[in-house]
Amino acid sequence: MMVDRVFQLTGTCNNYKWGKKGRDSLAAQLHAKTDPNFQIKDDERYSELWFGDYPKSPARVLKTGELLKDVLDKNPEILLGKKVIEELGAQLPYLPKILSIDKALQLQIHPNKALAAKLHAHDPAQFTDPNHKPEIAIVLDRFETFAGFKPLASIQPLFLCLPVLGHFVPAGANPHAWTDDTLREVVRALLKADDRLVQTVQEALLATPREKLGEAGYILDLLPRLQEQHGATDAGSLVALLLMNFLDLGPGEAVFIPADGIHAYLSGNIVECMARSDNVLCLGFCPRGERDDVDLFADTVRFEGAHSVGDVYLPGVKTSKTVLGALLFITHIKTSTASDQASNNEQCGWGLPRSPLQSDRICFNENTSSDPSQWAPWTHKPHCIPAADIPWCIFTNAAVPNKHGISIITTPEIAADSLDLLSHSFSLPFHAPEKLYKTRPYEVRDVPGKGRGAVATQRIEKDRVILIDHATILATIEYPADVMREEVRDLMDRGVMQLSEPWKVTSLARKDREEDDVSEMEDVLVTNSFVVKVGPENYMALFPDLARVNHACNPNAFIHFSEKTLGMTVWSSRDIEPGEEITITYSDAGLLHAERQERLQSVWGFKCTCSLCTAPPEVRNASDTRRLEIRNLQEEVLNLAQKGDFPGAVTTVERLFEVIEEEGLTEQMGDLYEIPARLYYHVGKLEKAREFTKLAMHELDGYGAPGPVGEERVRMLRSVLGKIEGEIQERNKGKEEEDGEESS
Repeated sequence: MMVDRVFQLTGTCNNYKWGKKGRDSLAAQLHAKTDPNFQIKDDERYSELWFGDYPKSPARVLKTGELLKDVLDKNPEILLGKKVIEELGAQLPYLPKILSIDKALQLQIHPNKALAAKLHAHDPAQFTDPNHKPEIAIVLDRFETFAGFKPLASIQPLFLCLPVLGHFVPAGANPHAWTDDTLREVVRALLKADDRLVQTVQEALLATPREKLGEAGYILDLLPRLQEQHGATDAGSLVALLLMNFLDLGPGEAVFIPADGIHAYLSGNIVECMARSDNVLCLGFCPRGERDDVDLFADTVRFEGAHSVGDVYLPGVKTSKTVLGALLFITHIKTSTASDQASNNEQCGWGLPRSPLQSDRICFNENTSSDPSQWAPWTHKPHCIPAADIPWCIFTNAAVPNKHGISIITTPEIAADSLDLLSHSFSLPFHAPEKLYKTRPYEVRDVPGKGRGAVATQRIEKDRVILIDHATILATIEYPADVMREEVRDLMDRGVMQLSEPWKVTSLARKDREEDDVSEMEDVLVTNSFVVKVGPENYMALFPDLARVNHACNPNAFIHFSEKTLGMTVWSSRDIEPGEEITITYSDAGLLHAERQERLQSVWGFKCTCSLCTAPPEVRNASDTRRLEIRNLQEEVLNLAQKGDFPGAVTTVERLFEVIEEEGLTEQMGDLYEIPARLYYHVGKLEKAREFTKLAMHELDGYGAPGPVGEERVRMLRSVLGKIEGEIQERNKGKEEEDGEESS
């Protein structure tokens, strides 16, 4: 007898109190389409529609009314396949659902397989099966959720700035350098807190200025909602708001929750697909009587990974392998065997480091599997151009940073060495939240003679953050000589189109571009990129929002790149008035007018028409004179220092900084601060040495998170500063003793 391989199901709709009411529930609407006896009631909550063969809420074949389980039992090999039967028997390996969420679900984890088996054996009434339960939630409209933990460096500042939170940090833990063990004990302490303490902390949070919370300012918006739903004494609110990632997602996006992964869904309609299990441990957003053991929860919860949105966020990757088109969601689960992986590494021909997203070694080449689960941490199959020695490839992760995606054009070896790019703390709270504006202080509009530009919509004070952007394209500067240019263009096009928001890049194409042998994407990359150093490699980096900020030789803003976050921050160097264009400099600060024009034309493809370049000749000449003096003074300072004439070098460096200030280049030449710091120390002017050492440190870490080299220099300068301050104290102490002897 022929067996239908495709047949329509009718599910089971349940009524948990977190579901949406009446016809607002998509679960109810869909169930009503297949069950004529199902009547939607306006005052009833409809939470989930189950479609699996799980005994709790089984699905039926719509046409015959048979239980799905019975149909599978009769035709297991045809409907399930031998592999599934060998591992699980005649049952579906997964459980699909539609969820319609109005109120926050419980703060929960689904135990791993080993723990699930123990819990099932001990209490089969509560833990109804011995299976683990990783799950994926695919968004149908708008979806809010807490999922996974924030980076440790994002959590620490909140506990440092709010004294009431210090109660939860374990004794002996370094408050400035948390570990996963610290986080585990904080979770435990928060969940064990009594109602009065929980309420006190929630009140303190609501009284905290939004600027002090930085990127966690959403706490002030979410906490009142959670209090309305679950009261002001539910510790789940504290764990979720202080420790977990908050995601606000749209249609076609998804999250992946591994076994033991902490999560709490807040609102929205989603398709949820999980392993065949209904096991759960709950400790928040539910009455105390329904909560599980705190110690079991805290000991079980998963901490592996880099603690970032990228650990749980999954972008929908478009595929053309189906007639109607589809979205592919690639989880971080690795399915290859050890022998498969060893074989893959042998094909690659070099030893590669471990990826931060999984424990296996990774190698990509022309033999890379077509199975998407083998591509992690990349969301698209790496595409390579053959070369005589090592191929040149495009690697894309459409999820990070901050969901707009990144494509890296380089060799497989460099990509493997650079995998830690994807574990960077993209969601680190900005180190100086008081410098941020609540809303973007500019808009992109047409600027006469320049195309599009960033124009201030409000007064921007000096030393404020105007925008923070992250790289979407990173390309190694040189590619193999035997690679054809047309192939490079293909890689660039692929890299852009595989991003989550490719239009941000394609919209940068110049409308007046001359037709030549340079492709549109090449032109975008060449005329909008900055050279940045990440690890040992130099890259051309494209920042699409930053690309809208035009050049000026006397700019009102400056940029700072953070290797740690791959972010470029634009800071105001003076007050900027509403309607004024925001500008940065694309050229080296000390270049003369003719040198700047030549460089801007050859590298960026335009002639500068800023106010300095179009000023009267006498103004331009005066500027060139100052810049030439700056160049000469720099050489003179070094020559005097090498000769040991430190007093003369100090006099010269003081004149150098006077001219730099006159020319308005202080922010562009801040890397010179270490020179006067050292010179003042040599001549015994310790207070001035301390002043410039602090300025040098601020130049490295005052504008954003530095990379490893910057961090090492900060440590060195901090040591120097300690030495200087120690000598100042000793000198002052000696002077006080001398004064005391004289007075006696």
